[in-house]
Amino acid sequence: MLGKTFNTLAFLLYLPLLCFAGQGDVVPEYDDEIVVRLDTDSKLLPLYLAHLYQGEADLPKQYIRSLEKVLRFDLGNNGSTVVVPHSVRKEEQANKEGFDGNYARGVWNSLDVAYVVKVRIRDKKLSAEVFAVKDGEVKSIRDVPLSGKLDNDRRRIHQLADSIHKAFFGVDGIASTRIMYALKHRNNNTDSYQWTSEIWEADYDGGNAHQLTHEGGYCVTPTYLPPKPGFSSGGFFYVSYRM
Repeated sequence: MLGKTFNTLAFLLYLPLLCFAGQGDVVPEYDDEIVVRLDTDSKLLPLYLAHLYQGEADLPKQYIRSLEKVLRFDLGNNGSTVVVPHSVRKEEQANKEGFDGNYARGVWNSLDVAYVVKVRIRDKKLSAEVFAVKDGEVKSIRDVPLSGKLDNDRRRIHQLADSIHKAFFGVDGIASTRIMYALKHRNNNTDSYQWTSEIWEADYDGGNAHQLTHEGGYCVTPTYLPPKPGFSSGGFFYVSYRM
């Protein structure tokens, strides 16, 4: 197709998580990630995420780095933007401008950046500022409370990423979505060919994985049910071979 720009999105498939085999089948285990690259007909816009500012954060530096890593992943896998690598020049410019909505459009344009994202954590509250270089628009999100527990706070980061995406592209992001899967393992007896399978759920990036069923049998093919009117989420159903 002429006249279109094609980019590449990478999707990581973790094969051991999904159950496609029958109860007596042996499923091989894979340690390496399999990357499937799909072409798209839309151009990913370059976004610069400055290092999280830790002004009186009252949280460990390593913890803040973990939050930054989650946000970086979200902004780089939303189908609209690509996160450009950190550089001394870009970081100096971000620090020079501070956190007051004053941005040098010409400088960021010369650095080939379409969006600039800055995040500050103070007194266990997160604030973010996003600058659109092309039109000079600045949007901010203030005082999002953090619990200090990564499982909870990484979901707030997902929500932040989705809010940023909707603010500039008009559609919801995917960072707050979840995946449901069947996790299969062999019984304690290593000579046995009997398998058990339970239903698990995780954030879309694989984090916050937790078990939903505890049947001790063989559960497969989980599917979400749509929420009832007025509710944000629904239930789910699956096939069980327990009987």
